[in-house]
Amino acid sequence: MAAVATRLASLSGFDPALDALRLEAAASGFLFLDRLVSEWRSGTNRFEQPGEVLVGAYVNDVLAGVGGLNCDPYEPNASIGRVRHLYVAASFRRQGIGSDLLEAIIGHASNFYQAVRLRTDTKTAGEFYLRHGFSAVDHIWATHVKQMKAGRAPSIQAAVGHNLARPSLSS
Repeated sequence: MAAVATRLASLSGFDPALDALRLEAAASGFLFLDRLVSEWRSGTNRFEQPGEVLVGAYVNDVLAGVGGLNCDPYEPNASIGRVRHLYVAASFRRQGIGSDLLEAIIGHASNFYQAVRLRTDTKTAGEFYLRHGFSAVDHIWATHVKQMKAGRAPSIQAAVGHNLARPSLSS
């Protein structure tokens, strides 16, 4: 198996490659990247509040996936974060990229939040989050939650620029 080198980067500016991911996601019925791009362009959400981050995963300088962390807008308690818009391009799935993104986001979250929540509507995504230590919840605004251990994991800044080698299933 060939190794896939993944580089994680905090996206502080709009990467035009997000449009390609957005189109792919929309073609598969996932509209949450439409919202990410729309909110970024309008300035509504640029992941720039304290504790927030938008992370891109690059393979050979191609944006393979994206995921973000916000203070949960559905929760008045500012100590609750929300995993947002986690998506990996179909051609890069099953190579650990989604796990790399989520682990970086969770590590970052542990420095700012007591817990993180998210909402997903697919069984496959729900199983993915369960494998990463989330618990299923029955809540109007969330399907999964994970309690943080404050300051226990490195922030995204520690992961940015690092190459993460993963075995490729395509070889």
